[in-house]
Amino acid sequence: MEQLLALSYGNKLHKCRLHPSERPTVTIGKDWSNHITDFDLDESIEMNWDGELSVWKIKGQTLLLNEVNIIPLKNDKTMRIWITTVEESVIYDTSTRRSIAISKNDYDDITVHGATVDVLLIRESLDDPFKIHVYEGSVFHNYSKVEETAIVEHGDHLYFDGVTIHIGSEDVQMFASKNRVESTLPRLLEADSPYHDEYPDYHRSPRIIYREPVEKMVIAKPSSKPTKPTEHLGRVIAPALVMIVVTVILAIFRTYGLFIYASLAMTLVTVIVSITYYIKNVKQYKIDIAERDKSYREYLARKTKDLYAESEKQRHALHYHYPDAVEIRKMAKEVNSRIYEKTMMHHDFLHYRVGKGDVDTSFEIEFNEEEFSQHKDELIVMGRELRQKYLSQKDVPVVTDLMNGPVGYIGQRSLVLEQLQLLVMQTALFHSYYDVQFITVFPEEEKHKWEWMRWLPHASVRDINVRGFVYHDRSRDQVLNSLYQILKERKLKVDEKSNSNEKIYFSPHYVVLITDEKLMLDHVVMEFFNEDPIDLGVSLVFVQDVMQSLPEQVKTVIDIRDAKKGNIILEQGELVNRYFVPDHFPKGFHLEDVSRALAPLNHLQNLKNSIPESVTFLEMYNVEKVEELNITQRWAKNAAHKSLAVPLGLRGKEDIVNLNLHEKAHGPHGLIAGTTGSGKSEIIQSYILSLAVNFHPYEVAFLLIDYKGGGMANLFRNLPHLLGTITNLDGAQSMRALASIKAELQKRQRLFGENNVNHINQYQKLYKEGIVKEPMPHLFLISDEFAELKSEQPDFMKELVSTARIGRSLGIHLILATQKPSGVVDDQIWSNSKFKLALKVQNTSDSNEILKTPDAAEITLPGRAYLQVGNNEIYELFQSAWSGADYVENKDDQDHLDTTIYTINDLGQYEILSEDLSGLGENKEVSTVPTELEAVIDYIHDYAEDRKIEALARPWLPPLPEKIFLQDLHPVHFKEAWNEAKKPLQATVGLVDQPELQSQTPLTLDISKDGHVAVFSSPGYGKSTFLQTLIMDVARQNSPEHLHVYLVDLGTNGLLPLKGLPHVADTITIDEAEKCLKLVERLTQEMKQRKRMLSEYDVASIEMYEKASGKQIPNIIVAIDNYDAVKEAKFYEEFEMLIMQIVREGASLGIHTLISAGRQSALRIQLYNNIKLQICLYMIDQSEISGIVGRSDLKVEEIAGRAIIKLDSPTLFQSALPTKAEDELEQIQLLQQEASEMDQEWGGRTSEGNSNDARSY
Repeated sequence: MEQLLALSYGNKLHKCRLHPSERPTVTIGKDWSNHITDFDLDESIEMNWDGELSVWKIKGQTLLLNEVNIIPLKNDKTMRIWITTVEESVIYDTSTRRSIAISKNDYDDITVHGATVDVLLIRESLDDPFKIHVYEGSVFHNYSKVEETAIVEHGDHLYFDGVTIHIGSEDVQMFASKNRVESTLPRLLEADSPYHDEYPDYHRSPRIIYREPVEKMVIAKPSSKPTKPTEHLGRVIAPALVMIVVTVILAIFRTYGLFIYASLAMTLVTVIVSITYYIKNVKQYKIDIAERDKSYREYLARKTKDLYAESEKQRHALHYHYPDAVEIRKMAKEVNSRIYEKTMMHHDFLHYRVGKGDVDTSFEIEFNEEEFSQHKDELIVMGRELRQKYLSQKDVPVVTDLMNGPVGYIGQRSLVLEQLQLLVMQTALFHSYYDVQFITVFPEEEKHKWEWMRWLPHASVRDINVRGFVYHDRSRDQVLNSLYQILKERKLKVDEKSNSNEKIYFSPHYVVLITDEKLMLDHVVMEFFNEDPIDLGVSLVFVQDVMQSLPEQVKTVIDIRDAKKGNIILEQGELVNRYFVPDHFPKGFHLEDVSRALAPLNHLQNLKNSIPESVTFLEMYNVEKVEELNITQRWAKNAAHKSLAVPLGLRGKEDIVNLNLHEKAHGPHGLIAGTTGSGKSEIIQSYILSLAVNFHPYEVAFLLIDYKGGGMANLFRNLPHLLGTITNLDGAQSMRALASIKAELQKRQRLFGENNVNHINQYQKLYKEGIVKEPMPHLFLISDEFAELKSEQPDFMKELVSTARIGRSLGIHLILATQKPSGVVDDQIWSNSKFKLALKVQNTSDSNEILKTPDAAEITLPGRAYLQVGNNEIYELFQSAWSGADYVENKDDQDHLDTTIYTINDLGQYEILSEDLSGLGENKEVSTVPTELEAVIDYIHDYAEDRKIEALARPWLPPLPEKIFLQDLHPVHFKEAWNEAKKPLQATVGLVDQPELQSQTPLTLDISKDGHVAVFSSPGYGKSTFLQTLIMDVARQNSPEHLHVYLVDLGTNGLLPLKGLPHVADTITIDEAEKCLKLVERLTQEMKQRKRMLSEYDVASIEMYEKASGKQIPNIIVAIDNYDAVKEAKFYEEFEMLIMQIVREGASLGIHTLISAGRQSALRIQLYNNIKLQICLYMIDQSEISGIVGRSDLKVEEIAGRAIIKLDSPTLFQSALPTKAEDELEQIQLLQQEASEMDQEWGGRTSEGNSNDARSY
């Protein structure tokens, strides 16, 4: 049962989990060495586990479980300890609650039995955080004691009386012992999280863009006013009224009769009609005026709605895309989907809000009216006023940008710095740290104002792994020097494209905030900052007190006059005078809330499922233990003649990428490219391992070519599939390697012919069916670095590629890997490589060389690679498996803790604080952890051994060793050998290398058959040692009765260590002329004597004489070291005549010469023409070798004892050392010692009556 310790001292709370079986003692004190550290403690305390009683104790006091324990301390202080068993976690829904009461009372929202606290959580609205009020008891908020009230944010936790409460956005989660908590709140099954499932991984969502309306709006002018009646009523009726008056007067004074009445009637009618018509016109006019007014007002009302709607669209767009600081904080903390929504391709990239004010309407409003009118029209005035009303937006975000030249801020410094912080906050929320990064230049005394930015991923210059803060000389040099190099490279790219219309976008875009220009003035980076560097992907922001102090290249000037008034004076170099009310941080706003919320986010530029960032070999196979690979089943199921597909990596979660080098799939040959650190060697290792896991050693085998020697070859030395390694390919070894490979091809062709097949797939099928007995695996020739190999051994590389092309039907696969393919991958190599694997390469040229696309140059992660097959039949990006990870069988049971302690310095870089970096801690036993590669290889090796899988014959044998000992090649014990009958004179002298026969065997010279031996070499390369070896081998095999030796040492005493041998009849040096002449005379007489003996039986050789006569005649060897000196000797003529005679006639008489010389010309032509066995060790003048053994491509390496001899053809061998000595002095001593032992042994035998030895002879 899990136990939790909670300890309060003063106003602090400490918590830790207890594991009595693993850690029975817990120390509490003020030092870091204690398990719990509290710097305010005056004493150290031990808490011990009593295993018998199963309780914890402090100072003899037993600690009660699930209750408060008060521990008395010095100075009348106390410590409170709770040890609780956490058995239950309950979650309650608080999404609709504005208040929550917690106490031991049944009527409260949450009842905690046995609690001593009375707590109220309350908030003004559901969107606000809770505020805690503690009325009774001690409550700890995030490990600090609450003093009456505190703000509790989402993610905070509370602790009291053994109960822990996690505060969520819409729930609370309580941890306590079982049945201790009850509540009337709705219970949830799981906690609500403000974060998505993949947090902290984050990828951009599709962006919603609200465009500000731009379509022109037209306000039509009112129709023309109706024509007002022009005649007045008086003028219309006046004439008629005069006529009436006149008619009446006439009627009074004269009598006209009916005429008068008729005229009066007509006049009256005219008056009435005129009045009626006039009234009608006036009435119609009024109606028309009213109708015009009404209809236009209705039109304006409709237009007002349209303008309002468009205006609201603009307002909404501005408020949506440019929120205030409070909204930004909220979006950051809830990981809103709009985070990082802006990219370089968006129209508003690096646009930001400076405050609120009036802005011009985004759409044009057209109202056509006459420039001059004599008459005022109220409706036209109304149309004009409507247009004027919507020409600007009131109280909306005022926006500017960093993409149209350097920006300058002037005004009160504290207010300006606040504006820059708002700029940073907005930019960081909406722009990814891959797209925008900040470099901030400020005086050191203002560092505290920018500390909040250190959490922002945008504040680190990722290319140089340093924080972009510049505030003293050290940070300036670190940051700006690196920035200068980056801008220089960008400038070169811009200049290269200057003649084209292609726009270059640089990522990331650097925003440089310069609040202290003094740190910049004398720096070389000002070469770029003295003009607008926007084309290099840099935006500059300057801060000065007044406009006159700003640099001339500033195009936008923003004046923050006071807290309530700001003015954009210039924008893009033009005077605009846009006034606004600057934004400010609300009181109590913590800038770190935003930076800390963004800090954990791992922005995935592609979908998470697409490609993992890393995958180990065993993770790719979805296993933890090597035994789970189930090799038995894999080897039984997979058949190489059907498919060679094996996992190589992942293109997505559980989406495996297979590489299949079957001839009809991705194979048979391929290229791999990757620069240093790209994971090139790792992908090769994982591929080899994957093949070994899936195929039996009789189906797949490897021949590794490691030009620089041994690195990869050593990793796979225990793999049963490994048939050999080719390392250190200098001139001598390259031809040997080719010969071995060609020999393997010839062997395969022979087996094909014997079984009437012409392809490896047919042969392997026959083997699977048991028809043929000898297995033939697919042979993978893998070169880890062929660029240098091709450069230094072009002929070898050409032959290798040609051999692989010929061998495709024979099951030969060639995989060539290089760091830099440019200039190395020629047309022949590329056309013969069906698949290409490209990891990170150095530049686009390298990528184009292998893939014919620049994509591989853009890779950033180790192990990330493109697989291309054929003409883009397959072209995909994936993450290759990594086999170098530590192998831990049960990862869940292991504690993988990095105990190294780092401090993050002022540049954002890690500095190690730990003094002990071994990672061993206090462990007394040091255990080594194998890698997955080692574990899998060991498992396959043990599996093969357990099942007694016989190793295949190796086509490539290791290079000849530099030292070989005679006793290892030809172990002979002279005491036993001397008891045997006389035998032919044969000497094992070294190990011969015949790669064309795939063999290395001891080289035995048949002296009895071939007669004489001459060995040549430059001084110091082993010709004297060769004579020692030959003489010692025949001396061990033949008793002094059967072998006599004459030593003629004309050099530097190379043969003198052998003079103690009982076989040696005499030893002569160059100064002993008289003694040499006696030798000439003696051997001349011996030859005459032996000729007479042969003539008695009419035989031609000593062997025939011995058979005919039954007698045994000893063989005689005349060993001459350094024959070059003969011409300088006084006995030259006589001695050379003797040697000439011996090489002509001596072999049949049982007399043989061994000659060493520095060059062939030291011997007369007649002499060396009669010596059949001629051996050449290393010669400084290599042309001498062809004269001795014939023309050959073989090179004798500059190694002592390395030699060449002509057998059927010139063949290399390593001559053996006569004794197992570490150095020359020890060799002399061992030779003398063995000679003395032989002499003593033979002396004992001669005392028994046998005196037919060399000396008595």
